[in-house]
Amino acid sequence: MKPFLSVLIPCRNEVRSLGRCLASVIASDYPEDRMEVLVVDGASTDGTRDVISHWARSHARIRMLEAELEGRRPDFARLDGAHAPATRRFLRARQRILAVQD
Repeated sequence: MKPFLSVLIPCRNEVRSLGRCLASVIASDYPEDRMEVLVVDGASTDGTRDVISHWARSHARIRMLEAELEGRRPDFARLDGAHAPATRRFLRARQRILAVQD
């Protein structure tokens, strides 16, 4: 049995490219029941959250998480990158293998 895989995708305002990214991850040959896709949105304002929601409705292994901005303005998510809050999320993920897609 393959180990459980968590694919972490931190993003902010990626409406134009996120669909291609998710399609690529979903097209992998890794067993569907052994993989989760955690898309961590960093306060997007361009429709990225709609893209994530659409994919999550079609694929049970995709979940949208919100970046923890800790009271900061959303533009700080861009300065820090979505990576910092995403790091806290993946520490709580149930993975045995972690892949970060950036």
